[in-house]
Amino acid sequence: MCPRPLAQLRTGLALSALTIGACASGTLPSDSGGHGGIGDSTDGDGDGDGDGDDTADDTADDTADDPACGNGAIDTGEECDSGELGDTTCQTLGFPSGSLSCDDACRFDTSNCSNCGNNDLDAGELCDGAFFQDAETCADVGLGTMDELLLCSDNCELDFSNCSGCGDGDIVAPEECEPAGEDGGKDDLAGADCESLDWEGGNLACTDSCRFDQSGCQTCGDANQSGSEACDRADFDGQVCSDYDSLTGDKFDGASLSCTDACLINASNCTKCGDGVSTGSETCDGTALVGQSCGSLGHDAGDLACKDDCRAFDESNCTDCGDGAIEGVEQCDDADLAGNDCEALGFVGGGTLACSSTTCAFDTTDCTDNTCGNGTLEQTDVCDCGNAGSPCTATQLGGNSCTDTNIPSGGQAYDGGTLACYSPSNCTSFDTTGCYYCGNGSKDSGGGATEQCDGADTGGATCISLGHAGGGDLSCNASCTYDESDCAEMQNPVLICASPNADLSDMASARSTITLAGSETVTDVDVTLDILHAWVGDVSVEIIHESTRVTVVDRPGVPDPADGSQGCSSADIDAVLGDEAADGSVEDTCDPGPGAGAAIAGQLTPNNPLAAFDGTTVAGDWTIEVTDAEPADDGMLARWCVSVAW
Repeated sequence: MCPRPLAQLRTGLALSALTIGACASGTLPSDSGGHGGIGDSTDGDGDGDGDGDDTADDTADDTADDPACGNGAIDTGEECDSGELGDTTCQTLGFPSGSLSCDDACRFDTSNCSNCGNNDLDAGELCDGAFFQDAETCADVGLGTMDELLLCSDNCELDFSNCSGCGDGDIVAPEECEPAGEDGGKDDLAGADCESLDWEGGNLACTDSCRFDQSGCQTCGDANQSGSEACDRADFDGQVCSDYDSLTGDKFDGASLSCTDACLINASNCTKCGDGVSTGSETCDGTALVGQSCGSLGHDAGDLACKDDCRAFDESNCTDCGDGAIEGVEQCDDADLAGNDCEALGFVGGGTLACSSTTCAFDTTDCTDNTCGNGTLEQTDVCDCGNAGSPCTATQLGGNSCTDTNIPSGGQAYDGGTLACYSPSNCTSFDTTGCYYCGNGSKDSGGGATEQCDGADTGGATCISLGHAGGGDLSCNASCTYDESDCAEMQNPVLICASPNADLSDMASARSTITLAGSETVTDVDVTLDILHAWVGDVSVEIIHESTRVTVVDRPGVPDPADGSQGCSSADIDAVLGDEAADGSVEDTCDPGPGAGAAIAGQLTPNNPLAAFDGTTVAGDWTIEVTDAEPADDGMLARWCVSVAW
């Protein structure tokens, strides 16, 4: 909702009806929340990372290349430095309030700037200046009358100091506390303290508006100097370098203070040019040359000095290279190489030696020690196996082998294999393509490898190929050997069922297949049938495995003179067929009696022995084919099972 001026608010809403909203227009960058707008100070580094602002991360490389960042002076390319912000504040950056600080990349950190004070209701604000969200009078929040108007605090919270309910000694929501009375007692803080409000410590009090006074609380790193803190990030409570003495006893006169992670003032960036001590942004000071000399600055020799402003070295008395005469620490000068050449400097491949025109040091760019490919270790060679690169002798490999060489990811040597060299193109690194190690995801077999598997590569092995007739999931353990824990052993006999519910139409067949695993030899087979058909004398059943077909049901009762040679005229088959069954044969069974439920039921022998499958292999497809030989009556292959023993 958009803000409403004070004069327009007469709603009388209770506290429970207060809402927090923001107007869609006129908003400024929001602060990061927390007590007093804390950014990322909880990580202790003050780099701005923790509040979601990636400025410090994105400029980390630039900071590493800018040694001036952190010297307390704003140099070229920097927005700020330590406690030095120039004339910039949250307000000059468009924020109504808050504390601006500087991150470790010398960029402004606005995480503690706030929109409070812009006379616009932003997210999280109950009021801002003369604008209120949903409550205007003390009656609206249950702390007084309609004639008592609410105020808005500097941090955009409701101020209850005009309410008669504030100061009566009773804490009533939305009051946070009750201030001490005129008798001089203690503030009633309802058990709260700085720590319970997420500060690190300090002394909590109660304001006359029945709000917590957290000015005595402190959290080092929140860019707000408070409590016993000497400073906090860029907040030095008004102190500057000139408040502190240099080593000579004089006051510093340049640069800026910095604040430590413990919120203590650090004056090491402050400067006093002329005191003979190089501090802060000073390059040098008098004779304090911070270890530099003409030689360290690239000169031949001479006397280095410091300029009067302490900002740069005075190199006017340094001697320069290029006069054609070797002097001081010069190795050479122009064409004068002091009688040296590439071979004299140890480059066995020869070449052309030159002299640097800027440093008067030898330039060996055109010298070479490349003897790679001659089969002998020389100079920087780690290996040299001749022009072929392999095979290599132990001497050509410097005594190294695959087991002496770490894999590319480091921390682990290869397990074995054949080490080679990239000679003649490269003799400074080994060719490890012939090495192997457990964990590379590939089952290695050459070079003496003994891996059974590696990762998902089992080399084609399966649970079944390893003798687990029940199949399962074969995996590989960390030592590159098979993990057979998820493989299954098959029960003997194995009983597998299928429920195809396949339609059995007139003059047609229905088929179903069960696939078994195992390399064992079959010794016995039983078949369970659940076939729905109104006239089972029309039905024949074949079992097929490998090249063997056995007709186990052949139109029961056909021919049968009693019913005109049409076979058993009753419905359904629900029977187990086996060569050793004791309840009779399937051919002679029809309507076995009350309660049987099916025309053909019980433990019955098939029309032809199932022993025909003995001697075949358990593994493979076992197929049932059910045929309806006559029209008029349909049916269904509802369910069937095959039991195989070995």
